[in-house]
Amino acid sequence: MNFNGTNWVNVGNAGFSAGWADNISLAFNPSGQPYVAFTDFGNGTKATVMKFDGTNWVNMRDAGFSKGEAYFTTLAFSPSGQPCVVYRDDTNSQKATVMNFDGTNWMNVGAAGFSAGDADNTSLAFSLSGQLYVAYTDSWYGGEATVMKYDSVFVGIKEPQESKILLYPNPATDKITLEISGETTESNLAIVNIDDQELITCQITKPKTQIDISNLPGGVYFVRLTKDRTVAVGKIVKQ
Repeated sequence: MNFNGTNWVNVGNAGFSAGWADNISLAFNPSGQPYVAFTDFGNGTKATVMKFDGTNWVNMRDAGFSKGEAYFTTLAFSPSGQPCVVYRDDTNSQKATVMNFDGTNWMNVGAAGFSAGDADNTSLAFSLSGQLYVAYTDSWYGGEATVMKYDSVFVGIKEPQESKILLYPNPATDKITLEISGETTESNLAIVNIDDQELITCQITKPKTQIDISNLPGGVYFVRLTKDRTVAVGKIVKQ
């Protein structure tokens, strides 16, 4: 529900999940669109993420996408707008698992079940620089608190140090120019909307490339440049 200044009103239909929903986590993507993650008893007690499309709540890819039962689900968005979920993974000895949506599927971030022991009350957040942190009640240490951070490459969170991107003009109307600093080798570019749908893809082989965006509707888009295991991300506004 949201508060309209006078009363609390439903956002979409009340009772929109397929069954009993527990461990509910609410978050907004960078454009302000609401998402919820929860333990979905209507889909095998697995993790489900849904988003509000302006009229209805719809699944973010498959309902019940986790490998097994998922508890203490928490949802957060990376600075580039990718949804990321942490939960206690009962398929992996009740340890912590983190997954993110890569635009097509939900994928593990690092190893599944990465905590030393059982992980209850899991929570995750991003630092201002895009570093991913997880906190949980750690049974390995007598139920005390533990915080871990992800120290490897995670798609969409941070730019590789050896290659950064510049996008201009921004806002743009018909074309943007992409400039790459640092080492320039063949990279894959994708322009995605706030729903993580790839609308433009191409290969980049030069330090400076002009890209036609005239067919895109007005709005906010993310530009992802992928090379090997590193990803640089920029945001543009199409007028």
